Amino acid sequence: MCNQTAEIRNSNELKIWIRNYSLSLFLHFFVLMFFLLIEFSEVKPKINTNYFFFDTRTVATEDVNNEEAQDNTQNKINEQQPEEVEKKIEQVTAFVDLAEIEVDTIQLDQLYKESTLNVSIKYPQGWVFLDQTQGDKLDGVTFWAADGAYNPPPYLHLEVVEKDYFIEKRYLYKAEIENSIVFFNDPEEMEGYVSQTFYFRTEYDEDFQIKLMIKGLNEFTSFKPKLWAIIKSFKFGNSLF
Repeated sequence: MCNQTAEIRNSNELKIWIRNYSLSLFLHFFVLMFFLLIEFSEVKPKINTNYFFFDTRTVATEDVNNEEAQDNTQNKINEQQPEEVEKKIEQVTAFVDLAEIEVDTIQLDQLYKESTLNVSIKYPQGWVFLDQTQGDKLDGVTFWAADGAYNPPPYLHLEVVEKDYFIEKRYLYKAEIENSIVFFNDPEEMEGYVSQTFYFRTEYDEDFQIKLMIKGLNEFTSFKPKLWAIIKSFKFGNSLF
């Protein structure tokens, strides 16, 4: 009876020991996993923090470099601007002797006359015109080829302009014609069209401007002698009467 009681007691103690040992193992395993999770969670934010810190410094450095580059560019522009202005101021409009320019007066026998500003100008055969008035005075007149010799037809526009907007430094050349000085630049070409503008600086209340627009550089070159004949035929003011 005593032996049986002792065996039961020993068996119960073994069960208790196994249970306590298992519980201890579980608690140690749980604690180990808990610290591992904490360690993992602590490492990950450090990596991200360094990454963002590195990016922030990189972006900040790029911004500083961009600002410095912009400042250097602006300084270069500011340094160049006085030189460019000085070059424009030093530019002298060269005189041109019209006697040395080839003119073609063949078939230039059509004459436009207007009485409010005493304007007259010759234009080629086969051309037509449309004039515009402002109030009781001439504002402008447009001539264009209607004979089918050109496609598209060129046009010539004579315009009355205000004297206050004239700036001589804008022009490369000037020449004396009758009672005015005509200012002009080299012809300009854009998208196959060639244009050239002539500004007549007068001693009267109005200045005048004549502009030719024609398609094709070859066409412009062939028409240029006739253009100069038209320019030289332009008269206005008291010279008309």
